[in-house]
Amino acid sequence: MHVVEIAAGGEIGPHVAGFGQLFVCLDGSGWVAAANGERVSISGGEVAYFARGELHSKGSGEGLRALIIQVRDLDVRDRSSLG
Repeated sequence: MHVVEIAAGGEIGPHVAGFGQLFVCLDGSGWVAAANGERVSISGGEVAYFARGELHSKGSGEGLRALIIQVRDLDVRDRSSLG
């Protein structure tokens, strides 16, 4: 587990997830994107999921703080409930 702060205008550029990952936005707002690069908004209390091996990126226009939980493999059966 890691806590990350992304400053206003900052981003974590495209990279492959080495682990299954939950990106839990604690406060602030920003975006997450999968391999297609399409940005999806995320804000405090919302969660994004990335499978191990998935290309993804994250960023924020206004700044955000998030908890990143990583495990070797994560089986998410109903992704519709995740942001």
